[in-house]
Amino acid sequence: MNSGKAILLVVLSSILVLIQPGCKPLGRFLMPDLLTGDQEWSIRETRHFLIHYRPGSPAERDMEWLATGFEKDMQTVKSYLQVDYRGKISCFIYSSIQDKRENGLVGGTTCYCMPSQQMFVAVYNPPHEVLAIGAHEIVHIVAYWTVGVHASDMLAEGIAVAVEGVYGRNTPVHSAAAELSRIGRLKSLETMFDNRAWVQLMQEDDWLYYNQAGSFVKYLVDTFGPAPFKDFYCRATMTDYRRAFSELYGRDINQVYDNWLQFLADLN
Repeated sequence: MNSGKAILLVVLSSILVLIQPGCKPLGRFLMPDLLTGDQEWSIRETRHFLIHYRPGSPAERDMEWLATGFEKDMQTVKSYLQVDYRGKISCFIYSSIQDKRENGLVGGTTCYCMPSQQMFVAVYNPPHEVLAIGAHEIVHIVAYWTVGVHASDMLAEGIAVAVEGVYGRNTPVHSAAAELSRIGRLKSLETMFDNRAWVQLMQEDDWLYYNQAGSFVKYLVDTFGPAPFKDFYCRATMTDYRRAFSELYGRDINQVYDNWLQFLADLN
């Protein structure tokens, strides 16, 4: 990325909005290569994906496995949410963290998605540099286009972790949350539904937040089905989530939360 290009990154409700002075979006999608001039991509198209990858990279070598895996992940997402998504997602797979750091629109190791643009960025350089390969980012995009815009970061990240089943250390999400509960590290409901707390994740423990959210959301969907959750997903603001839950689930969220804690205790 040229240092002369000023890029302002604004994160609003987990949707990455990119603004570049003097640069207009080209075509329907706002792609990393269009913004940075990076054209070194080959493309593999599947039913639901346009997979961009570096020629000669590990992703090219393993493309059949990656393409099949993405489509399987898509089917898992649609089945879990019980939605009909017919769009096509553009995925940019960098060949290494160094490649992304030097050439990506957002530097460092951070991978991200733009739900409104049906796009996400990943890194594939196994065995150690594999980021955003899986269902997580796909969930964000599919939910945006079929369920709606989320009101709570906790529910947005929670459903992504719930569908994938793990976050960060390949520990099943309920097992991770059970361990966090056992050692007394779980956050309160008020904290989890406070979007301001999620903005500070890099200064705290994202593994805690994501696994707690993922486990609680998975418990909700597995216990009560996806229908009330999808409405709750769009209505649960940090000031009104209790009333929204009561209206949609016919239960008090504190009682359901306590039931979830007991579920975790039974796993220990």
